[in-house]
Amino acid sequence: MLVAHLSGQRIEAEEAVKSQDYICPSCRKIVRVRRRRNYVTHFYHLVLRGCAWENEGPMHRLAKRVIGEEYRRRGFEIAYEWTIADEKQKNFSRAVTNALPDRRTDLMIWRGTETATKAYAVEIQDSAMSREEFVQRCGDWGAFGVQVLWLSIPRSELMAYLKQLVQENAPGRFERYAPRPFERMMLQRMQCLWFILPDASVLFQALAAPHRIAVERYTGFDHSAGDFFEVGGYEYNSARYIDLSLSAPRPVSSIKIIARGRNATWQ
Repeated sequence: MLVAHLSGQRIEAEEAVKSQDYICPSCRKIVRVRRRRNYVTHFYHLVLRGCAWENEGPMHRLAKRVIGEEYRRRGFEIAYEWTIADEKQKNFSRAVTNALPDRRTDLMIWRGTETATKAYAVEIQDSAMSREEFVQRCGDWGAFGVQVLWLSIPRSELMAYLKQLVQENAPGRFERYAPRPFERMMLQRMQCLWFILPDASVLFQALAAPHRIAVERYTGFDHSAGDFFEVGGYEYNSARYIDLSLSAPRPVSSIKIIARGRNATWQ
């Protein structure tokens, strides 16, 4: 958790004072700041009783910090853990809808143009999420004109391979990858996956191809017919696995946001 409240104001963990009591924006319980070497400074609950806002691992917090500070360095306005209620208060004082969902994004980025300000919600995902939840998140933010950008934190087996590509500074290929449901939705929406390696401050673009399963030709003898028969000798697309063609590691400093109609993607 990178944000808490003090006297009704949003306070980032980096600005917080140690031993000061702050308020969790979700459960309204007391939180304090935690600073440790080699860890992202963050808030923690003095008494944790099921608040989902603290249910994030070190890699997730680091990913938010890496992307957020890069876009802040470029001069963009950003906000960590921005909610739909925050967005309504900031840009939609006249309610767009009466029933506002309890929705929080990892990072909000605002980009001003000559005619308007565009908003992008960055969703960094490393845990299970259903297709329905994916669609709902995009729809809830879309009602406010906010486009959603997705990043996936790779699972351990893929992360090890990506770290090897970082050392080689080369593209690669990872076969027989089982995408999580939200990654399949990312593929449908963006025609590619974007993985983040937070501790290396790099992103990878992954293009997907069907994983082919070969059925070897087999010759047997049918005793009832008294004759030999052959089966197999063909291939089919796996329903579970795909093959990934991975770009060379791309520093976060080189990544741009591209808006395409109602969708946005990294480039």
